[in-house]
Amino acid sequence: SLLPYDYLVVAAGLQDDALHSLKIRSWGVEHVTDSYRRVNGAMSAADPSLRNLLVEGGTLIKSLIWNPLSYAVVYGRSLDAYCVVQGLLMRKVPPTKIILVLPPRLKDASQQLPVDAFHEGDEVERKIHSILGHMEVGVCNGYKLLSITQDNRERLKALILEEHEGATSTVGDSAAMPANDPAAKGATSEVKGPPRAGVEAPKMRGLLEDYQVGSNGLPQKLLACRILITADSVNVDPDIFGS
Repeated sequence: SLLPYDYLVVAAGLQDDALHSLKIRSWGVEHVTDSYRRVNGAMSAADPSLRNLLVEGGTLIKSLIWNPLSYAVVYGRSLDAYCVVQGLLMRKVPPTKIILVLPPRLKDASQQLPVDAFHEGDEVERKIHSILGHMEVGVCNGYKLLSITQDNRERLKALILEEHEGATSTVGDSAAMPANDPAAKGATSEVKGPPRAGVEAPKMRGLLEDYQVGSNGLPQKLLACRILITADSVNVDPDIFGS
């Protein structure tokens, strides 16, 4: 049927924009906007297909549960980010396979709408982070997502994060990882016998690794993961804006 109109006002609201700032469309969005790309494993909380992608018993959830090298990173300060963490836990993803990355708080909100679920120093936020810590969910506070890297199959491999002043993390580095840690066991579980000469031992996942120092003088970290779910800054969807 046809509906004649004089003016069409599209009021789809503001959507998570963290991936769009990297020119990436969420993995479940079929239409790829011009100059954008899709990355297997990079998803947005605003993706209408997210529930199907992370269905209990699905491929991605099974990978998080059973593959010792598979980690999920949830990026954002919004309430949606905490809901995503809860959703992963309800799907029986081990807490040790989930890392919550909180970007730096906005110092100037004149150009961007704040989405923080809690104010700085909020007692509820402190309590939630304490609970997550006791559950062994990793929490990295004060790290900005700069870009992502992909493996030779073009799947998400790692995140490049910028460490801002005052950043804290419950995710250690490989040098500080105890020998009996599950992640340490998982990093070598697929290797049979001693490493061959000239072959580099596999790196452990779920750890912040030094990457480089940016042109602004801030250190950058590498965080290996299989799944990234963003739920942070909001903006108009690029397809809606382009229409």
